Amino acid sequence: MNARSHSIRFARSVGSVVRVPVFVFVLLVITRASSEWLPIPEKRVEIFEKWMGVLLILTLAWTASRVVAALLRSPQLEGKLSSSLQELFVKIARFVIYSLGMLVALGHLGVSITPLLASLGVGSIAIALALQDTLGNLFSGVYLLVDQPFLVGDQIRLEGGLEGRVKQIGWRSTHIELGTASLLVVPNSKLSSSMVTNFSRPIREVGMSVVFQVTYDADLSRIEALTQEIANSVMGSGEIAPADHVPVVRVTAFGDLGVQVTVFTKARSFDLQGLIRHRMLMEIKRRFDQEKITFAAVPNSVGVSTPKIS
Repeated sequence: MNARSHSIRFARSVGSVVRVPVFVFVLLVITRASSEWLPIPEKRVEIFEKWMGVLLILTLAWTASRVVAALLRSPQLEGKLSSSLQELFVKIARFVIYSLGMLVALGHLGVSITPLLASLGVGSIAIALALQDTLGNLFSGVYLLVDQPFLVGDQIRLEGGLEGRVKQIGWRSTHIELGTASLLVVPNSKLSSSMVTNFSRPIREVGMSVVFQVTYDADLSRIEALTQEIANSVMGSGEIAPADHVPVVRVTAFGDLGVQVTVFTKARSFDLQGLIRHRMLMEIKRRFDQEKITFAAVPNSVGVSTPKIS
């Protein structure tokens, strides 16, 4: 949808909202004009006008809240603010506007609002002290939404070592789906003050390696060429690897049991690493068995050798 369409839609929404206070204002003018020639006691007219004034004030407050909500949800802010943050600002703006509207309406009815404001101030302090932890999580949630160290769908690692995908960023807590198909709920106050590794940013591509060992009597040039062919075949499909990515095969270490060979490659996203490692190791095992290439082996407790593959 282009900018002109958004402007037309916004103008229509504002126009539909403004009709309500205009109708109330016209009704108030007609009532006042009618009281000049209808036999209605002046006292009743004053009472009626007072309540009509209250209705007009509340209608204007409702109109202002709708207009501000439309402005905060405008397409111009969608790219700058997350939907959750937009809704938070909408709720705060509505609360402030309705509160001011109620105070003005009470003042119009002749109610003294100074003692009320003093009572609200004392009550707010008591509530803030009672809800200190909750408010801390709330402000931390606002910080996470504004600063955006991670977004919903990002793969992150927490300071304690737990890894998972962000499912929801709420006002009190953040929900993280762990690899064990369980849900971790972390209070925002703790999350905002801890170190978090984001594997999905600044780009979703993630580097990874596949490591295995072969015996010292193996032909390393042949193994390098064969492993490169296998890696190119496995990573050739665009579904798991970035476009135009070429894996690199390197001899990386001489171990006690054999020569370590590492395939350096990239996955399109963090959760594809397991699939890539599975496919590559399966194909390496199949091709090496065909070519009679022996993996370095680790003797187990009963004297049977097992291949060393990382």
